[in-house]
Amino acid sequence: MAIVQFFAVVFGNPGRFVVLILMILQLVAAGGTMPVELLNHFFQQINPFLPMTYTVSAYREAIFLGGSITIELLILTGIFVIFHTASIFYFTWKAKRYEPEPVSASS
Repeated sequence: MAIVQFFAVVFGNPGRFVVLILMILQLVAAGGTMPVELLNHFFQQINPFLPMTYTVSAYREAIFLGGSITIELLILTGIFVIFHTASIFYFTWKAKRYEPEPVSASS
């Protein structure tokens, strides 16, 4: 959600389009529908850079293997912090540039 918020707020409609493309890429490349080894070379290369990869991995660890999901949670938390911080900086920058119009007392 932090990625969606960042791109939608900072870039507007083009940002929403980029997020839509990112979501479509994640559905294919995250390894949720089929093993990553069966994907073509492009999707295997972008797999480590997509947040959904770590979500799918954490689900698998928690449900089937009973292993630790600490690494996946740290990576997802890092992605959240980076994009949330970027959004805060954008809003701060935008607020500093904002100059309210003078109110005219015409009554």
